[in-house]
Amino acid sequence: MKTLSILCVSLGLSAVAGVRGGEPTPPPDVSNVRITSPCPDPISGNPEAKIDLGAVCEDPKEAPSRPRVTVRSEFLVWWMKSNRVNASLLNTTLQRTDLGADIRAGGMSDRNAFPLFANRPLSPGEMLGTRLTVDVSFDETNSSGIEVVGTWLPRSVESNVYASGPNGRQSLILPYREVFPTDGTETGGVVAGLLNGRSLEGAVSFTTATQFWGGEVNYRACLSDGIEGLVGFRYLGLSDSLTIASNTALASGGGSTLDFLSTRNHFYGGQVGLRFTEEYDRWTFGLSTKIAAGGTRQRSTITGSGVQPTILGGGSVPVGFYALSTNSGTTSNTRFGYVPEASLRVGYALTDHLTFSVGYDFLYWDDVMRTGNQLDRNINSLNSPFVRAANGGTPVGPMSPSRLDSHNDFWVQGVTLGLALNF
Repeated sequence: MKTLSILCVSLGLSAVAGVRGGEPTPPPDVSNVRITSPCPDPISGNPEAKIDLGAVCEDPKEAPSRPRVTVRSEFLVWWMKSNRVNASLLNTTLQRTDLGADIRAGGMSDRNAFPLFANRPLSPGEMLGTRLTVDVSFDETNSSGIEVVGTWLPRSVESNVYASGPNGRQSLILPYREVFPTDGTETGGVVAGLLNGRSLEGAVSFTTATQFWGGEVNYRACLSDGIEGLVGFRYLGLSDSLTIASNTALASGGGSTLDFLSTRNHFYGGQVGLRFTEEYDRWTFGLSTKIAAGGTRQRSTITGSGVQPTILGGGSVPVGFYALSTNSGTTSNTRFGYVPEASLRVGYALTDHLTFSVGYDFLYWDDVMRTGNQLDRNINSLNSPFVRAANGGTPVGPMSPSRLDSHNDFWVQGVTLGLALNF
């Protein structure tokens, strides 16, 4: 700029001198002169670089645009609607009595019975997970772009084991409702305790597992200042399982049963939404709402296996205690479903490229299958090979237990902590 200033002063003095001399002197022709200055280059920032002053006057908005990429990683602390069983799956007795003296002994109607595993969630209340978002803007104005989101709550497993102790000190009974030959009598299968004068030792275990995951792809576009519209595709997955294992020890050879129930849900659907964003200094406040509609593919599986005691002939059988031939197998169906979601997020820019955020999410799924709703406690014990082996009979009466294939809704909500890097 010093060269430019000197040139301007020189031209001014020359003009004044021309006037004082009586005849004005025409200014020099500078139309073909390129003026350079040692001012800092706005591109490189180098103070030593000489630039063309004509180029500085160009509108910087006319520079070619470049896409912007944002990667956000979030830690999730979420709670989900519990997978519950609304009945007792294991009883004991308050006082030691011979469980063979009365068919109702140890059942739900027995005042001496006490539930050990009943009316409780089969899934954890709190789950930890992660969510990864990759957003690619089509230009530097960030007016439109594509975002890809993946959510993962890993498989959570819980186990509960109940043992009788020496000489069957604590009785263990698998309760059920006998529908034949009696009509609805609450009774139970004895795993451990005093039975017909003999002390039985045994154990029962319950293992539950739950997993939730999902993904989405959205195209976003600016509708007005601070408001974006979203349209895309969403996928969700939810799986549950319940395993009930019982074992009775006998000197002559004990017996065991294993019941396995599992459900899987997969949602596929189109999605639309709105996102509202407000920025203040380094703070960002965001609210987004989305709703997806499509189909939920559901599958329910019930299987069983067991080993008969030696006194009943021994050998393995393809059924468990609750999983008999009448309800074992797999069923699948597809049902219409919808998934609304709302999210709040507050972010603070630590640097020009790194932002920390805290948020809250709530997601609802209207129709799923879960294992807690699939267990039928109404049993015709004559359909059990254990009872048939003891009585030497064949299956008669109602085909119970039956497949329930029940449905329920589902929700998940929680807090998110995230870091976003943009470049």
